[in-house]
Amino acid sequence: MEVFWHSRDRPLRRMGCLTQRNMLIRSVQSCSIAICLLALTLGLAACGGSSSSPPPRKPTPTATATPTSTSTATATTTATPTATATPTATPTIVPAAAGNVLFAGTGPTNQDTELYQAATNTFAPPGTTAVMNVGRQGNVAVLLANHKVLIAGGIDSSGNYLASTELYDPNTNSFSPPSRTATMNEARSGPVAAVLNSGKVLIAGGATSGLDTSTSTELYDPVSNTFAPPGATANMNEPRQGASIAVLDSGEVLIAGGGIGQVTSELYDPVSNSFASPSQTASMNRPRPGALAVALNNGKVLIAGGQVDCCPTKTLNSTELYDEATNTFAPSSATATMGSARVNFAAVKLTKGPNAGKAFMIGGLFYDPGCPPKGCFIQVIGTELYDPASNSFSPGPDMIAGLLGFSGVVAVTLNDGRVLVATYTSQQTQLYDPTTNSFTAGPSMNQSSDHPQGTFTATLIQ
Repeated sequence: MEVFWHSRDRPLRRMGCLTQRNMLIRSVQSCSIAICLLALTLGLAACGGSSSSPPPRKPTPTATATPTSTSTATATTTATPTATATPTATPTIVPAAAGNVLFAGTGPTNQDTELYQAATNTFAPPGTTAVMNVGRQGNVAVLLANHKVLIAGGIDSSGNYLASTELYDPNTNSFSPPSRTATMNEARSGPVAAVLNSGKVLIAGGATSGLDTSTSTELYDPVSNTFAPPGATANMNEPRQGASIAVLDSGEVLIAGGGIGQVTSELYDPVSNSFASPSQTASMNRPRPGALAVALNNGKVLIAGGQVDCCPTKTLNSTELYDEATNTFAPSSATATMGSARVNFAAVKLTKGPNAGKAFMIGGLFYDPGCPPKGCFIQVIGTELYDPASNSFSPGPDMIAGLLGFSGVVAVTLNDGRVLVATYTSQQTQLYDPTTNSFTAGPSMNQSSDHPQGTFTATLIQ
């Protein structure tokens, strides 16, 4: 492994791999298999797989029309889901753990958790944290209106795709036993999830086995702790995995891209429980599996980074900008470009300080095909700030290099506006202060997961 340091006052000496200005980067040689490992994390098809997508369509600025059936897509309105279990009262007591962060799927078996305690800026000591029923990676995690955390799907240590879920209660700091958790209709890894305004949770797509991806969705009701049956859920127009997702101001859900060569998007209407037909959805300028979406305060959605394909890969520094008012993506000439290409990075919206409302891009990896002998991933230490007012990026502060393992990152915006950043291969964390626009060392986790391509999820408890 070679480590590079870039001084802002001196040019950086090239030592085997490309570097980027104002970035401290780290490279790992002999990364010929890294692309396929990254694909697993993102829920992408294995190398050599393919995913077809229709040519780009001119979107119609109406996204709530009644969907029509097509020969290759299912876009019919479905019946309203019905509860399959006796509803239970939704807890309204805010947990004492409010403001804490649950990291789930940590440790060598992806079954452990870490609990960041915001009040003391510490992690709960070993033996006091909850353990999931099943170790899993490639799952999703969302905060429910009843303050609990739903963790769904993924792959277990034996490579089995999971339909099971976990339900974490911050009031008891425990996971419900399997007999008291809901099961999805379909096992899936690498889906996307969003909490709807109704409090229900939409889980869409993902890999179901091997190279198979799904058009199906799940609809979870936290009141009844059940998933709607298959006949009461909507199907997307195309199978997707590694997609980007955002809840719009209208309450509709935008799901964009996902597969290799896939530029199309989906628009889910929770009122009619249906997806708009392909002719009523917008298309991105280029495919970007593994990109991240940030819903901005101006009603637009920024979709940044990602990669072009699987083998050989190419990471992207370009972005997409979706406008809900016109149901269109801006042309590439009207979108901002990041200073560094990124995948396996983190993106959050800042809530405090002089940069409040801006999107904050943190760390990640980019792929250099010219790195000997056969290309390699390089870690990005720098950050970037996207300003919706000027539609442009500006450099942010560098992370603390000594606290990073070589891996992707996960980040959560805390209640006080700071951003907690963790990596998948290091016990160390760091905190970004939006007031001073700088990073400081955070507390250490109890153990390192040591999975470079990423495993655990991070959820702010409220």
